[in-house]
Amino acid sequence: MKMQPNAITDMLGIRYPVFQGPMGAGLSTPALVAAVTNAGGLGGHCNSTLKRHSKP
Repeated sequence: MKMQPNAITDMLGIRYPVFQGPMGAGLSTPALVAAVTNAGGLGGHCNSTLKRHSKP
């Protein structure tokens, strides 16, 4: 199926208007984000499980 370009796909530079929402608790992995992005969508990764850096 060929998608018609539209304002969102043009603005974000993606091929398809597919958005992979970032999910916490390890459900969203870098591999999933890369797969969605490589397929022409917009992948997102949640960093809620990352530890904050303390100030020196």
